[in-house]
Amino acid sequence: MRTARDPALALGLLISLCCAACVRREGRNSDCKWVDVPHAELVQPNQPGYESHLRADMEFAEQLAIQYMDAHHGLRSKNFQSQQTASNALNACLSTLADEIGKSHNIQPKELTKFFGRRSLVVDIAVSLPFLLFYCIFVAFLGSWIRRRYPPEDGWTAALLMLALCSLAFGVGGMMLGEEWATLAESIRIGSGHLSYRADRIPWVRYHAAFFALCLGLFWIVTAARYRTRRQPT
Repeated sequence: MRTARDPALALGLLISLCCAACVRREGRNSDCKWVDVPHAELVQPNQPGYESHLRADMEFAEQLAIQYMDAHHGLRSKNFQSQQTASNALNACLSTLADEIGKSHNIQPKELTKFFGRRSLVVDIAVSLPFLLFYCIFVAFLGSWIRRRYPPEDGWTAALLMLALCSLAFGVGGMMLGEEWATLAESIRIGSGHLSYRADRIPWVRYHAAFFALCLGLFWIVTAARYRTRRQPT
């Protein structure tokens, strides 16, 4: 019963944390107009949530700038000229919005640059953990099957060969599926299917080799644990 509840609990944690860290939905527009939250000027530098508030503001401004670029200078817009023109429009809009945010909080726009593109470690961990839990559960089932099919009593050669092949397949597959999982979670969090260059900031996208090694390591740890578990008599 515990095993059945854990994936649901992990998925619920993912959804709740992603929703808590969602980019603002209210005030979205494609005209590069900043809509401030009520009493935003009351957020002071000495308050605990000050940096997270500015990071959220910059993330929202980036979303508005991308929507503006798509609507007025994107590939499907009537004014599309070139990718460089679209990029320039996005940067100009983002600069305008940063000026508005700076005025709202009485800080220089250049001070906001350190918050641009910064990701939340808590959100990244919350997105990765449920997938890794599902991954380990699936590996555990496979490890049990391999142990039954190739028991240690019959020799280790065939078992190690099968485990080696499966570990490579699961390492690559886990890395690729983890990237899809993280990208989907990011789309839900942002509230847009057009991540654009923001997809490159997702850890699963940026660090393929590291996550391949992680999935490979987890495979061997889980299967080793299954092999150490004494098989129950049938």
